[in-house]
Amino acid sequence: MERIFAFLGISMVLIFVGAVVLTTYQSGQRDAKKTVALFEIAPERVDRIRIEGPDGAEALILRAGESWILPDLGDFPADSARVKETLDRLLLTRRILPVGSGVEAQQEYKVADDNFERRLTLSAGDTTLTTVYLGSPQGPRQSHARLAGNENVYAVAFGLYDAEADVSAWIDRNLLQVPAAEIAAIDVSGLHIVHDAQKPGSNHAAAAWHLDGSAGDEKLDGDAVARLADLLGELRVEGIRDSGTQPDYGLDDPQMSLTVTRRDGRRIDVRLGKSALEQDWSLKASIRPEHFRLSGYSAHRLIEAA
Repeated sequence: MERIFAFLGISMVLIFVGAVVLTTYQSGQRDAKKTVALFEIAPERVDRIRIEGPDGAEALILRAGESWILPDLGDFPADSARVKETLDRLLLTRRILPVGSGVEAQQEYKVADDNFERRLTLSAGDTTLTTVYLGSPQGPRQSHARLAGNENVYAVAFGLYDAEADVSAWIDRNLLQVPAAEIAAIDVSGLHIVHDAQKPGSNHAAAAWHLDGSAGDEKLDGDAVARLADLLGELRVEGIRDSGTQPDYGLDDPQMSLTVTRRDGRRIDVRLGKSALEQDWSLKASIRPEHFRLSGYSAHRLIEAA
């Protein structure tokens, strides 16, 4: 009988110890999964974003009212929607247990002061709010990160693509778009084509276009004009050309030229050219001083429509 009681006592002790170990393990697992915000910064406080790359590349983005600008490109408008999305994603980034700590880990994951893939500095005026180092990627839109002044390295859901150090990557590529609904007239190929917003059936884009000054025997392909208007509303440039080199952009003898008159009366002259030495296309619009690059696909669609 004494052996039975001894056996039961030992069993109860083992069960108790096992329960304690299991509870501790599960608690540790829950704690490991708890995430903490990487930053404690309100997005509206940030008015300056500096992104630096390992090769000296740098993008400086400044808040201008409700928009963002690129001072290194003459205050060219930035893609404000992309900037806002990127800033929001960065400030919502969470961290779990560090994947490493100390000098060796910082070098291994490329988040050291002198060895990094990206260094992002968020400021409010002349006051630095935080600096974060992004290092080696660990998956799509994921990388390793370290806050300045912190020894720990974390795996975060924020990638190098989200923080491009090339300032041209942040330009507003839709800057030259004229929504079809805002176009009052198009001058192209010697024709003055007018949109009549008051004409019955004008909700059908093709039916609302007509030739101004036609002798009466010319018929307008309204669908073709509507296609051209839609393309002008979807126009997206690839980048800004370096105007300092003054190369031949092929605009003296353009492949396409037209004038758009907006409903508010503003006129925009558009020319599209291609240099004999270049494989891509150049676009110039009278509302901007810059020359822009345009993809071959967009250029051919415009020329065909015009």
